[in-house]
Amino acid sequence: LGCSCTSCAECDTHQQCSTSMRGLLCLALATTTAFVPPTTRQQLQLHATTPSGIVYEDIEVGEGKTANAGDYVSVIYETRLNGKVIDATGGGEAKVMSTGVQGAGDRPWAQFAVGKGKVIKGWDETVQTMRVGGKRKLTLPAELAYGDEGSPDGVIPPGASVDFTIELTSVDSDSGIIGAVGGTFALLA
Repeated sequence: LGCSCTSCAECDTHQQCSTSMRGLLCLALATTTAFVPPTTRQQLQLHATTPSGIVYEDIEVGEGKTANAGDYVSVIYETRLNGKVIDATGGGEAKVMSTGVQGAGDRPWAQFAVGKGKVIKGWDETVQTMRVGGKRKLTLPAELAYGDEGSPDGVIPPGASVDFTIELTSVDSDSGIIGAVGGTFALLA
């Protein structure tokens, strides 16, 4: 195996590692498929605008399961309005609730059934194009966020586009992922 580089990405046109077994395998996969060596996979960033108007950038492309309509997901998120973070800081009640999603710590989190209209439309659409482990920055136009009414708590004004960073932490076809908190907030049906 004795390749002198740590990934094919380090070899200009695969010349350096093409003499090793590992290098030949990487070269064959790279030239015949969309294979990306594992060490370079996390460096990919995707910038796109969906047909519905969501503008996003993948900070980290996940390698886990993809969420589909009807699945139950857990996400860790941050909300920004006009560049300012507007989420709870994790103190008080938010800190207690954060124990529901592994790795959330003091960060806000949510668990919901995908495609059931339990969250804003932009979230339903976005999580269906992510994989577990993925982290994405996105800007939702008003019609996919809180629309002409704004958020129920009045923090997000009517007609505002909203920026989020969402990390998809789990996907499951069983509602057990949601737990008691999700049942309390009617996120299952």
